[in-house]
Amino acid sequence: MTTEFANILKRFVIQIFKERENLKGVKMSLVGIRPSRRKEIVEIDDETELIQVLRNYCSLRKFPILTSLARDMKMTDITEELNQFEKKRKEFYSDILAKDFAKSAIEYCGTTGSREVTFEVTWSIDKATLDDLEQFLAAAFRSHDINMLIHLKAVRNSRLKFVCVIPHWLVDEMKDYVMKNGDLFKSKEVVEITVDGTIVFSVKHLLEPHQLGTCNIHCRK
Repeated sequence: MTTEFANILKRFVIQIFKERENLKGVKMSLVGIRPSRRKEIVEIDDETELIQVLRNYCSLRKFPILTSLARDMKMTDITEELNQFEKKRKEFYSDILAKDFAKSAIEYCGTTGSREVTFEVTWSIDKATLDDLEQFLAAAFRSHDINMLIHLKAVRNSRLKFVCVIPHWLVDEMKDYVMKNGDLFKSKEVVEITVDGTIVFSVKHLLEPHQLGTCNIHCRK
């Protein structure tokens, strides 16, 4: 699946550079999503630079921005490919248990300068799937665009840990969001959140020892 997604992304970028007006449109869309990254986006001048920037916003596990851009640029073939790929991804995520994914040792390397975010939760280690993680992120960050920048990196199997990555420039905003929404994360059964090595939310002291020992999920991005 990794190769398939990489090929779709590459074809998208190649088509964008066939018409400079398309590149201008993509830049405008990306700046609209992240005004704070305007300088980096405006300076995109070749295919490699565009791919590097897009990888901050999409991976094979989450790519709604790429689908939206392809649709806006009227790339019907690539839009259809992405829609079909998303169906396969959802089936894969809903079927595979997180603990089994951990055994596969699959790992997404992220982008240059990526930082890790950890969500430790009290979900059932025998039932939690990768789709559960995606649903949690979508719900927890629904009112903010941070969700689309959080990508699963890997799953560790010492008490079941999801490892995700975020762009380095999102660290401070992520910390601020988490600290302001403690009640929300508590309602989602989150035990602890670590951003770039710093614990920014924790209710571990409120849990019984057996709760910490059997059903934790840990995510970094």
